[in-house]
Amino acid sequence: MIRKAHQAGSGRWKAPGWRHFLLWCTLLITPAVQAQDAYEIKAAFIFNFTKFISWPADMEQAGGDLHLCLFSSNPFGDYVYQLNGRKVRNFYLRVSQPAKVAELAGCHILFLADAQDAGRVVEQLAAQPVLTISDHDGFVQAGGGINLFPDNDRIRFDVNLQRLKGCGLDVSSKLLSLARQVY
Repeated sequence: MIRKAHQAGSGRWKAPGWRHFLLWCTLLITPAVQAQDAYEIKAAFIFNFTKFISWPADMEQAGGDLHLCLFSSNPFGDYVYQLNGRKVRNFYLRVSQPAKVAELAGCHILFLADAQDAGRVVEQLAAQPVLTISDHDGFVQAGGGINLFPDNDRIRFDVNLQRLKGCGLDVSSKLLSLARQVY
């Protein structure tokens, strides 16, 4: 059940969760991004993406674990491991770092740190319900799901909606409205 709060003066009703997400986005993307803090912010983005993306119905109903995999390397340091075990909707987030492409079969969210691996891995996972994320230029144009990037001292993102829908993921229009570009 969603509690609704009245927005003063507007006559419109909004779910508190949506207001909190907008506040979170404003707070995170407004301050200047320092190199050491950029990946802390990106980890928070990844966690919040999971709140606005749905996996196929059978997986959503079953709940359980939602596996976040870091492929090639871990640019996040300890920041991403702070997400391990956190509850998001019907799931518990589990963080791992597979070393080989063959170990990616159980991933639901995949952060690709190495641009050289991205095209090959995205192509291999094209039919599977995996949210692919990277911070390399041109990732969504190359078939990836979400591309994080710096923009005027902020972290922004682009979304490849066609790719995400094609692999069975459903993306909230609220998340899409925050993207710089939707392909």
